[in-house]
Amino acid sequence: MPLRTLIAGAATVALALSAEGARLDAYPRTPARSVTLAAPLREVSGLAFLRDGRLVAHDDERAVLYVLEPRSGRLVARLPVAGLPVRGDYEDVTPLAGGLALLRSDGTVFLLEPGPATFRATRSWRAPVAAACDAEGLAAVRDTLFLACKHTRRGRVTIHRLLAATGAPAGVPLILPVATLAGGAAGFHPSALEADSGSGHLLLLAGRERRLAEVTRTGAVVATRRLAAPHRQPEGLALAADGRLYVADEGGADGAGRLSTYVPRRDR
Repeated sequence: MPLRTLIAGAATVALALSAEGARLDAYPRTPARSVTLAAPLREVSGLAFLRDGRLVAHDDERAVLYVLEPRSGRLVARLPVAGLPVRGDYEDVTPLAGGLALLRSDGTVFLLEPGPATFRATRSWRAPVAAACDAEGLAAVRDTLFLACKHTRRGRVTIHRLLAATGAPAGVPLILPVATLAGGAAGFHPSALEADSGSGHLLLLAGRERRLAEVTRTGAVVATRRLAAPHRQPEGLALAADGRLYVADEGGADGAGRLSTYVPRRDR
């Protein structure tokens, strides 16, 4: 398929849309199941698997992690985060070696260490991103964090690459054309980001448009698709070690949050 080349500032990023090697192609168009989440997760925002295999979620207003049973969505445990203001605009969470990284919308990243019944914020740093970024997605690949901005600029989505320990730039940002990510739709506003250790790709979720895109770590758009029912406003994304993909939808004022599971076809 045609190669698209984008030049942004001093960075040149090659972008190609191809089905070759796409993880998204392994999943059916509809989830294997979709379940209701407990009331505290009506406005679910972030979703991640801990290194020990537990699935955790948080909403966009409180520094609390909720452990979920993946199949039923049942709330198993509530883990407050010590050392953080309880209230805040928290957007995404991702596993790091020995802990987690929690993202706030202003670009602040909190590094969390687990305890027996809670997590504790041990360090934090502010990402060098524009105020208009509205940080929404966070994914870790070894010692590098990928941070996605919700707001686009000149028809482009920006994903920053940062060192997990300090927040310093770890290379030029990925600059992705909305038209390529959206598959011809009018927009693409990222709401979550996930790293796939198997393929080395990034999965980028757009809540407003209900779309999912697969992108290489060098900026090539591999695949994109629109999410069908039962998705209403997908905000959280997590990939299990067995390849199952979990999408969390915000319920809003008139509905409950939901957790949907996509099972790779080879496992069905």
